[in-house]
Amino acid sequence: MIERYITAAVAISVLVGIPITAAAQTSAAERAEQFNTEGKRLWKEDKDLAGASEKFRQATILNPEGRYYFNLCYCLHQQARYREALQACEAVAPNGASDALLQKTKIVIEDLRKRLPPEPAPPPEPAPEPSPTTDPGGDPGPNPGIDPVDEPGGEPTWEPGSEPTTAPGEPDPTVPIEPAPPDDGTTVQPPPPDGNPDPGVYPTPVSAPGYQGEQDGVAAPPPGPLPGLEQSGPPKEEYKWSLGAEIGALGNGIGDSEEYSSSGTIAKVYANFLIMPSRAIGVQPYISFSNIASDSDFDAFEELSSLSVFDIGIAAYKHIRRGRLYLTPLLGAQFSVLQTDDLIATDDAILTTGLRTEFAVSIPVGASQRHILSIVPGINLYFPATGNEAEMFGFDTTGATVSLALGYTLRFTTPFGQVPLIVLE
Repeated sequence: MIERYITAAVAISVLVGIPITAAAQTSAAERAEQFNTEGKRLWKEDKDLAGASEKFRQATILNPEGRYYFNLCYCLHQQARYREALQACEAVAPNGASDALLQKTKIVIEDLRKRLPPEPAPPPEPAPEPSPTTDPGGDPGPNPGIDPVDEPGGEPTWEPGSEPTTAPGEPDPTVPIEPAPPDDGTTVQPPPPDGNPDPGVYPTPVSAPGYQGEQDGVAAPPPGPLPGLEQSGPPKEEYKWSLGAEIGALGNGIGDSEEYSSSGTIAKVYANFLIMPSRAIGVQPYISFSNIASDSDFDAFEELSSLSVFDIGIAAYKHIRRGRLYLTPLLGAQFSVLQTDDLIATDDAILTTGLRTEFAVSIPVGASQRHILSIVPGINLYFPATGNEAEMFGFDTTGATVSLALGYTLRFTTPFGQVPLIVLE
């Protein structure tokens, strides 16, 4: 019986522990993404590179992904903290990175290696001193540890003309005397030997090929954006603006159902402006055109061939990233112009207002991933128009169209007249 209780307790703990562990892992990943987003905001909006690098570093601790290491690397690079930046860049590939991110990392590493001074060559090993007994058959000479004058019974073996000029214990005038250290406790560095200066004590200009770092003791200025980096990696939600177009089919619910077809086509052009990059929120001005054929069997309307709808409006949207995909809900308001062939002949039109909502599913493609392909379901709502003509054609009631379109968007990371933006992950 006790064994059954133990088994049940273990099973319950395992079942409870699995979701808890998964939740903890999810929480760490979410916190890392929050730190990463905050770091990008500090960099782009507050120009606080030091604060941004700390946020990126915390993101790598919570969730060591390659894109977090790249952001840390590039941020340190812009602060001229090159050795730290190189360490972060070298951690990108081992922690997972796309081909585009690896290409971006390669560009930064190549620039870092130009700015870092070359590693100093190791000092040569000192040659071993010859042993007095190297020659087995030779005369070992006097004992180096015994003064022949002081050796009992010994006699000096000086060569003629090389007798010592000083008495034992007195300094030899032929040996240079090193200066005594000053009384203030500082250390006097000896002069460097010719041709072999100590780079730690006597800094000299580094003239290695391609080196762009410190020269003559003067630090090089922090680097600017690296050429080619903006084109090598995905802009993701870091673009500034974009242009796009959509084309698709729609289901019609405007006007009299006996007069107009229940289907049609729609085309749209638009521009996106990311006004809040840290929150991935933007605005979209747009123009769309819909065409709906006539479906009337009444003689009075035989000349009506189609219904044309022109919409002009502005909408707000938000990007939600899910892996490589982006989900983009959108909501906007618009003015609409409704025209039939009969109204066009008399230069008349019916004006109304309405709402537009969409939920696009998008994916970046291509090496630069500035090209975005989308599937866009949407609904256009048209409020009742006023006037006799509106009542005649059935536009005096609320109508709607439901559409499904394919879209293409080209994103730009460079605002007009400014340098390219830094592409962060």
